[in-house]
Amino acid sequence: MQFPATNASLQTLSCGLPVIMQVDSNAPVVSAQCWISTGSQHENQFVGSGISHLLEHMVFKGTTSFTGAELATEVNAKGGQWNAYTSFDRTVYYIDGPSVSCDTFVRVLFELVFQPRFPVDDFETEKDVIRREIDMGKDDPDSVASELLFRTFFQHDPRRHPVIGHRSYFDALTYEDMVGYHRGRYCPSNCCFVLSGDFDPAKAFASLEEMSGALPFKPLQQTIVPGEPRQIGQREARMPFQIPVSKTTLAWKTPGLDHPDSPALELLAGVLGGGRSSHLYRRFHEKEGIAHHLGAWAWSPVTGPGMFSISAEVDFEKRDQLEKAVLEDLTPNPGSQLQSALDKARRQVFAQQFKTLGTASGRATDLASNWHEARNLNFTRDYLVNLDQVTPEDLHRVSQHYLSPDQATITSLDPERTSPVISTVRSAGQQSEITTHVLENGLTLLLRPDPRVPTVSFQGVFNTGRHAENPENCGINILHASLLTKGTQNHSEGEFADRTESLGANIRASAGNNTSIISSFCLQPDLLTVLGLSGEALCSPAFKEGPIGREKEIQRADLLESLQDPLKTSFRLLRENLFGYRDYGLPRLGTEESIDNIDREMLERHHQQFMTPHNGVLAVFGDIDPEATIEWCNQAFADLPQGRKHDAPEAELPEPISTEITHYLDKEQTVIAIGYPGAHITSGDIPALEVIHEYCSNMAGPLFTRMREELGLAYYVNATQFLGLGKGLFAFYVGTSPDKATLARKELLAQIEKLTQEGIPDAALAHAKTSVLAGDALENQSNHSMAQMCALNTLFGLGPLHHLAHAEKIQSLSREDVINTAQKYFGRKPVVVSVGPATKSDQV
Repeated sequence: MQFPATNASLQTLSCGLPVIMQVDSNAPVVSAQCWISTGSQHENQFVGSGISHLLEHMVFKGTTSFTGAELATEVNAKGGQWNAYTSFDRTVYYIDGPSVSCDTFVRVLFELVFQPRFPVDDFETEKDVIRREIDMGKDDPDSVASELLFRTFFQHDPRRHPVIGHRSYFDALTYEDMVGYHRGRYCPSNCCFVLSGDFDPAKAFASLEEMSGALPFKPLQQTIVPGEPRQIGQREARMPFQIPVSKTTLAWKTPGLDHPDSPALELLAGVLGGGRSSHLYRRFHEKEGIAHHLGAWAWSPVTGPGMFSISAEVDFEKRDQLEKAVLEDLTPNPGSQLQSALDKARRQVFAQQFKTLGTASGRATDLASNWHEARNLNFTRDYLVNLDQVTPEDLHRVSQHYLSPDQATITSLDPERTSPVISTVRSAGQQSEITTHVLENGLTLLLRPDPRVPTVSFQGVFNTGRHAENPENCGINILHASLLTKGTQNHSEGEFADRTESLGANIRASAGNNTSIISSFCLQPDLLTVLGLSGEALCSPAFKEGPIGREKEIQRADLLESLQDPLKTSFRLLRENLFGYRDYGLPRLGTEESIDNIDREMLERHHQQFMTPHNGVLAVFGDIDPEATIEWCNQAFADLPQGRKHDAPEAELPEPISTEITHYLDKEQTVIAIGYPGAHITSGDIPALEVIHEYCSNMAGPLFTRMREELGLAYYVNATQFLGLGKGLFAFYVGTSPDKATLARKELLAQIEKLTQEGIPDAALAHAKTSVLAGDALENQSNHSMAQMCALNTLFGLGPLHHLAHAEKIQSLSREDVINTAQKYFGRKPVVVSVGPATKSDQV
């Protein structure tokens, strides 16, 4: 398997700026990038201040031709996606978008780098933004752990300082410092300009040559980077932090990218800790269960030394045990298993590199990186040739040579012994355990005593949902649930409500995609009465004609209203086209015809079929006496209809009826919904999907910040999912003005593609995981939510304690896990629904 040679050309402008151009007309897109060979390690007297990062922020405040606001408007109007980043050794600016906008992108990018306006009034304002960024980093355990590692690993090298800078050094920077740094480092000879995609290279080069004519000559300010002395002896640094488990890293100095051992070290990282099937992961996570997560990587920068590191998340009590065991297991033994692991690691690297060729942005990045690192546009190809020659003996050799225990740097972020997180865990451990019982009729009952407050929550969950419906009776689940509390054989509708409300209690029923649920809440002394009323609702609902007629009319009115709602209409059409006109593809509220079809006999038959002991689970959590509660439940639910457990058929999804649906509604907004088949309700992918959902849904996530805050395209933008029996749904949606619908659609698809290819950035991933776990913790502090969650998990075969393992899986998710999951679910062609008014272009 050979990486293809590039067809890119390299030319140099009169000003000394190298221009790399690679034409690919397979798609009408272009990626324009400008790489400056300056980063935090080049800051000389400003080292540790983050001046490179500050400069990256400030260039977006305007150029000779555009104010800051005009820049954003111009790029966005041309369909461009732009951003920048600063690292140790580079600052990169890029714009990706339609090839018809290439001229604009080239001009904007050139002016950003070489002709920034640097408005004085924006200097302190932008410094305040970065100060908040610095402060936020102090709350991020991954950021803090990384800083601890690098300042321990390097003692003299400027890379011991964070790219963003130290607050005190940063505060001392002046406007004149920043302008002078730009003048000395943003020189054409210290940059490269890259274009990849569908464009006219002669025209682009001529445009750049014309613009560069206005640039004055600027000598490059040379930098002095102190050498890092050879490490003598093991280094260790520990730091307490408010986290539940230790984040530990073992690291060793390795040569730079130009050394012939660099390919072997990269493959050794893959063999030892490159994924779930890697040696150390399988041993310490799967077999011995010591580590929650473990991974390894080799960092080989242009300027050495580099770093080979193994990082893990581990309970503090097992941290030293894990570190000692890892140090003793670093040298793989040559043999057939090592050859197989080597081939797999090599293939992973090859696959990742080939993936870059699929987009203009990926190709541009590869070319720019090759030039930046080796002044060789085919460096990736040459490197992979060297990679292909690595043998198991090479892995054994480099491991013994570089990964010596006495040359290791060991750092860890450890839980504070008085950490509120740890305190919360201990407090939770003091709660009574959840016990499982089987009632006399076979109904499963979960109990958890909690005497903190004299209240009790009851949940009864039954396996019904959309798979119980067909085109003739769709909507029956919702109608059935609405009638359970509208009168029983012993109490009329009014009497039932009066008995319940007089106790300050509530009894409610609902129907969802997969279940019907009846829930109640009451004070502890009223539990027997409320269990009795809940039992009546489930065992002997009246289903009288009066309530049936009223509830059907309410449901019909809701249905008609929903047909005029762009958002509800978009999801109705999305489901119908994804799932076909069955199960989840049927309208939730039914149709006017199906509502008319449902009568008392049909409702009673539905109840007898699904509200059975073997098809449900009860949970009673709160201030209870377990023995008495078991007896009361035996009495209250003894007369449930007898029947078997109903498992939903897991039929394969049909091919979508259409992948592009446009539906016209005369409204002020257009809703665009983009949907993919989602996960099974017991899938192992659920933790990653929850984190992805959180990342895409919160106000700091990419959809909101990009589409609403930056581009102004969205009234609202979000993601949603439901888990299914067989397949569920994961969807993204945006509400926008009709004249922006095309751009909003394109941007939303682009954001999904970016998520699929790049996953979630490490810091954002940590925040998303924290948000998911915090949301779960807030939700599950109530007995109501805990009872429902445990009952549902038990109903679907996961067990009442599944949430404990679920939290652990959330914590252990890696960026690779997220990428793999995103590609699994979003790597296919979606169904795209657009609902809104007809535009002039539609009417042509």
